[in-house]
Amino acid sequence: MRHLLSIFSALAILSVTSTSFAEAPGGVIRSAEGLTYKQLLAQGGEPMKYPKDCCSLLYSPGTPKSEYHFELQDAFFVLVEVDAVKLASVLFRMSCQNRGFFNPTIECSPEELKNKVDEALKVNYSGSLYGKYRASWVAKQNGQMLPNADKWGGQNIYSFNRENGVDEIIVGPIKGLPTSIGLSDFDEMSVTPAVKSK
Repeated sequence: MRHLLSIFSALAILSVTSTSFAEAPGGVIRSAEGLTYKQLLAQGGEPMKYPKDCCSLLYSPGTPKSEYHFELQDAFFVLVEVDAVKLASVLFRMSCQNRGFFNPTIECSPEELKNKVDEALKVNYSGSLYGKYRASWVAKQNGQMLPNADKWGGQNIYSFNRENGVDEIIVGPIKGLPTSIGLSDFDEMSVTPAVKSK
């Protein structure tokens, strides 16, 4: 019985990892610019509603505040543009593959895939493509992952807007300036720091 359970576990892992980074089309993330909070505001970003309560990392109950809290002046944000049409096509093709527990090569029919993509893109809502059970944001500094803010979504989404199949997203606040930002298993791009105003 244990042997059988091990086989099922291995099949489940294979089904989840059957489509990986290498198979996903490049260019899902179109641009990535790193900003401080002041630079974010200078570019017309929305002010934080409760700036005194910013900022925190993912933590367990009982963790001292000193270990997860950081100040807004030490926070960074990344303004990214994402090709939502391309991302949705890969994301939902993968979800069809994952449902094939005994045969992980099962994919959506062209009609089913089109319907899933259309449904996701017709709403101006980040949860249609990002977060729990979707694509999560990963911030890295010189190849090392920066601390996550959310268990399921990696880094938090500060603001979101979808227009003509392109998502403009501000990811953050992040503790440390990322040198790259990525969508788990889909794409990764170097972050260009914003030019400091004189």
